[in-house]
Amino acid sequence: DVDHTPLKYKSIAEIYEKCNMCIIEPESFEEAAKDDSWKKAMEDEITMIEKNNTWEL
Repeated sequence: DVDHTPLKYKSIAEIYEKCNMCIIEPESFEEAAKDDSWKKAMEDEITMIEKNNTWEL
């Protein structure tokens, strides 16, 4: 007979906190520009800025 009672409970916030530590963000534009997922995110952002005409200088 196996006891399936959890040994420890964690809140969803504790789990998310650990997951956030796994996400490494680039430290510069040059570093981000080398990563395909960051390039796509930047392109998507520019597309939405142009589409919504929300340029701000």
